[in-house]
This record gives sequence, structure tokens and C-alpha cells, in this order.
Amino acid sequence: MKKFSYLSSFIILIFALVFLFNNPDELNIIYLLNSQILILLLFIKFLTLLINANFNKTLLQSFNLNISNNESIYLGSLTFLGNLYLPGRSGGNLRMLYLNRKYKFKTPELASMYDNFTCSIEACPPPTACGKKTIKYEIISVVKV
Repeated sequence: MKKFSYLSSFIILIFALVFLFNNPDELNIIYLLNSQILILLLFIKFLTLLINANFNKTLLQSFNLNISNNESIYLGSLTFLGNLYLPGRSGGNLRMLYLNRKYKFKTPELASMYDNFTCSIEACPPPTACGKKTIKYEIISVVKV
């Protein structure tokens, strides 16, 4: 799996370099950006990543699963990138798949944990009103594939 990850990263890097070499005008937009705003946006994004990592770590501790700070940041990054690049905001599914494979964490427990958190934020009635069964079915089907 590591070899595939390194190979795919290398291929994406090569494609990006070829694209930028063939289209140098695409880099001109960088000069239009204000460096202070760019640094502020990067700081805000990093801060949200740390908050998300702390949130994941705290929720997982309630299931007696203690992960390190570095792993919680990795889990937050995985979720963010999955939501950004994959259809249907699949970052949560990637997070569940990672925890299931690495820690043999049960998917329905994890699904109910995030589902109950969503219900409490949205202040909706009991968990069944939030579609708990649908969420479990979707997550289980992703894990089986």
C-alpha cells in the first residue's frame, strides 16, 4: 500500500509539473494574491485542522480508543482531503475505514458517535430522526466494498 501511495503521489507531481510547464500563465495568479491574506487563510485552515483533530481525539476517547496527537491530526487531514476531493463528502467514510482497519474499531459504534454529535448540534429529536439507520447502512456498505 505504501508503494502505491508513493507511486500515485509521484505521478500526480509529474502531471502537475508538466501542466505548469506547458501553461506558465497559470502561475501568474500567484502574483495577484496578497501574501498577508494568504498567510492568514493558511493559519485559519491549520487552526480548523487542529480543532477537528482535538474533536476526533476527544470523541474516540469516549470509546476507550486513545490515539496520539499526530495521528489525530492525520485523521483530520484525511477527513478534510476526502471531503475536498471525493464525491459525497466521503472524508467521514475514509476516517471510519482507517479506524476500522488500524484499530478494528466497529463501524456502527463510530457511525452512531458522529450521528449523535450531529443530532445534538442540530438539536433534532431522537437519533432515529436524523437517519441513523441510513447512515449505518451507507457506512457498512462502504466498508464491505
